[in-house]
Amino acid sequence: MSAFVFLFQLFGGIVGQVALMQGMFVLRPAEAGIDHPSRPHRMFYRGMALMMCNLWSLLATVLLLDAAGIDVLAPGLSQPARVAILVLLPLPLLGVFYWLYRRFLHWAVRGDGRANR
Repeated sequence: MSAFVFLFQLFGGIVGQVALMQGMFVLRPAEAGIDHPSRPHRMFYRGMALMMCNLWSLLATVLLLDAAGIDVLAPGLSQPARVAILVLLPLPLLGVFYWLYRRFLHWAVRGDGRANR
């Protein structure tokens, strides 16, 4: 079960990342993605953004905990505990990454950066 949850988060994050890309290395603009005028499109792109941010949050959290020497999936844990850890582990950084993603898209649309001039 924990392998299924991990694979769902992994492949869901990859699908979300691909859905939000306009080209090979170009993110879809905010008005064509998470701020789309159509409600169904807007909800789809926001869901994809949450899945993408969940993947990056999970990877960042696991890497930080591993660097700190903390073993979150200790061998003695039961299966429901492992699933709960995999689901709850990325949540603290998920909101931060989603907020940063939205801020970056709106910043890029405004053209405040030197790269856009």
